[in-house]
Amino acid sequence: MKKKLFTVVEIQAEAENSQQVVVGFAIWNYAPQQGRKSETVAIDLADEKDRSVDPYQASILFSAKEAAVKKCLDGHIVLDKMAVDPEHFRKGYGTLLCRHGMKMGQQDKVPVGVIAAKLGMKLYEHLGYSSVANVSLACSRPGEDASVDFWVQKWNPKDN
Repeated sequence: MKKKLFTVVEIQAEAENSQQVVVGFAIWNYAPQQGRKSETVAIDLADEKDRSVDPYQASILFSAKEAAVKKCLDGHIVLDKMAVDPEHFRKGYGTLLCRHGMKMGQQDKVPVGVIAAKLGMKLYEHLGYSSVANVSLACSRPGEDASVDFWVQKWNPKDN
């Protein structure tokens, strides 16, 4: 079972006497050589089904993503998922979440990897990641066509 780190960014809501609001999160898969098994910040998460997409297309995408991670990012701490509330885009929260994982990779002398969608490419390039592969998938069934592109990105603390 993979060991994971779950990180959130919370801000104080704008309303008076309001509580903290989560504006973004990141889930990192630790590399086996990191040896972070006993740390309380590492948690095991059960895989959840994404009900927002067609299961057939999702299975193709997730299979391709897992194959790319296995082939290109073995031995890396991998950013598994990251999201920022669109109302809070361009405020540095994505950068903060990424740099947190990069710092852990640097501390443990482990390279960092991410599977990037087009939306995240500028962020990862700005942070010093380099693209090592581009994957394009087309999925068609009668009456349905779908395609997806993603990029395998790496950042090595030895180079920075």
